[in-house]
Amino acid sequence: MLITTLDNPPDWMSLDDARRCVSEELHGFLDRAATVPACEEQPALALRVSAGVGKTDGALRVLAARGRELLKGGHVLVFVPSHDLAEQAHEDFERFSAELPSMVLRGRGATNPATDAPMCGKADLASRISRIVGSVKDGLCETKDFLGKRRKASCRDACAYFAQLPRQNSVVFLSHSYLRSGVPLAGDVSLRIIDEKCLGQLTYSQGLSIEDWLEVGAPPVGAELDKARGTVFDALRAGAPVIRALRDKGFDKISMKRFAQDERRGRQALEIRPWSPVNQQEKQIEAFDLAALQASRGRAAIWSLLATVWDQDCTERLTLDVVGSGEGGATCSSIRRHGRRDLPRDAPLVLLDADADPVITEAIAPGARFVRVDVKPVANVVQINDRTFSTSSMIAGADAKAMRAGVLSVVEREAAKAPNGALLIATRKVLRQLQQEESPGGDHASDEALLRPLRGAVPRWFGPRLQGVNDYKNFDTAIVIGRLEPGVAAIEDQMRALFGDGDAPLQLLKHSAGACGWFPAGQGAYLTDRDEFVPAATRQHPDPRGAAILSLNREAHTIQALARLRAVGAKSPKRIILVSSVPLPGVPVNCLTSWKALVANRPAIELSSKFKCLEKAMFSACGEHLTDGLRLSRRGIAEDARHAFPGKT
Repeated sequence: MLITTLDNPPDWMSLDDARRCVSEELHGFLDRAATVPACEEQPALALRVSAGVGKTDGALRVLAARGRELLKGGHVLVFVPSHDLAEQAHEDFERFSAELPSMVLRGRGATNPATDAPMCGKADLASRISRIVGSVKDGLCETKDFLGKRRKASCRDACAYFAQLPRQNSVVFLSHSYLRSGVPLAGDVSLRIIDEKCLGQLTYSQGLSIEDWLEVGAPPVGAELDKARGTVFDALRAGAPVIRALRDKGFDKISMKRFAQDERRGRQALEIRPWSPVNQQEKQIEAFDLAALQASRGRAAIWSLLATVWDQDCTERLTLDVVGSGEGGATCSSIRRHGRRDLPRDAPLVLLDADADPVITEAIAPGARFVRVDVKPVANVVQINDRTFSTSSMIAGADAKAMRAGVLSVVEREAAKAPNGALLIATRKVLRQLQQEESPGGDHASDEALLRPLRGAVPRWFGPRLQGVNDYKNFDTAIVIGRLEPGVAAIEDQMRALFGDGDAPLQLLKHSAGACGWFPAGQGAYLTDRDEFVPAATRQHPDPRGAAILSLNREAHTIQALARLRAVGAKSPKRIILVSSVPLPGVPVNCLTSWKALVANRPAIELSSKFKCLEKAMFSACGEHLTDGLRLSRRGIAEDARHAFPGKT
């Protein structure tokens, strides 16, 4: 969450103490979890650990030490942001405990390391029908026929995807995407560990066009259902509570459940069988009306949501949005449904995240123990405090060209002083514009083009692909230009998904004057290297829950990018240049300066008019240096510096 108070500096630990704390917290948590009856909700632990301390490494060591005990109760699932990081974590784990059964779970479309082919021979078909059928396995791999006999596809027995699935309890490394799709493993789970932030996999906002909601042009479905659909739409359009409007029209919770059930029963299903020829399966998929299925699912989900929250009298998880101008200038609206996927609590849960927030943690893992472990980075941090350096100002602002020229000069200067390498971090759009400045007319559309060195620095862009990357740990310098800029709508979609049915109403900007894309001005603070706070103007969400989500989507990505230098525990200070005035929680700043001063490579005070006047006074009127110095008495100034202070003599 953004730092908004001026009296709560982090409780810094030494690196050794921090690593010891992580280990002790994990061991203590597992000890306590072992005493909780299996029939009860299992406990959760959230560890907010400074990037670079080695939280993942510490967790893997604890797993190695207690693996045999844990595996007696089921699989241990370790979720990481990407498949590549799952491979890396598995490799690290095997160094600590090669004898424990462990694996990386690869999806159907992932590359089989033994053959360089997809894990599933029908990976493309599987991807296409995953949005249609409830079970890809039943549709393409094996299922029972109409006589109850289990039948398989011809490729099933030789399938690498199924061959990888463990026959014994194992430590399984897998990507965050399985938090959304579900883990295709049989058996119990004894522990779940989620490494790094996963909010994007847990929340969703799904839209359904008004035409699909009202089924415009479709045969009549009944007066009662038409009346209910119209009531929902009219209430949303008027900004009135939907559930109250439905009650006033004589509907109840049973009605909502019945509408959802009728919608599910009435939809068309894809009748596809594993033993059918591939060309027949392809034709069936091609002919299937996916849009109609998705619309039916959307309607059923809205009725189910209303049934679920009926007793709460109102919900903020259902909204009406204008999504743009349709053909002929007509305005198109959609009903959006916001929600979250609950984390399973049938096994102990550990959340490891350098940016964990207690407000968000309580929403996704209620009752979790929250522990902060902060280690001060070994770094010299310079930050400008007078410009945010938004992407739009860098590309199309009034002085965009001068800003880009200044950025390139700073990058060139800093890279020249970094013998072990300099990392340049910005948004994709800004990097593309800078690359075009360097190579006009070149092709800068691909990722490879964006990664070409710029003035001696290695470019990377903000985003999850930087999480866990250790390629730049030996670099001397990081230059960060701007920051991610999530919009009001995106942040408030996540607010509704996480907190839409909470006790306290949400403070929303989306339908106010501030919803044009900017968050309102607020009060933040820079943390100095002396553990003091300096007030800072920043834009943030007025609702503390919205501020927490905004920080997770904005500041946290900058902090994660800086962590690639591994300044925590560094043998010599890293140099960090922050070309944005947005304050970063937990990042101590050694020098706050202006953009103009940073470009000039001079202290900000030296660019002030008073300093320039004093500098002029140190020389005589003919330009010679005053060898005896400047006398500060009225007479001395009149005789020595009349040319510099004409109005003061």
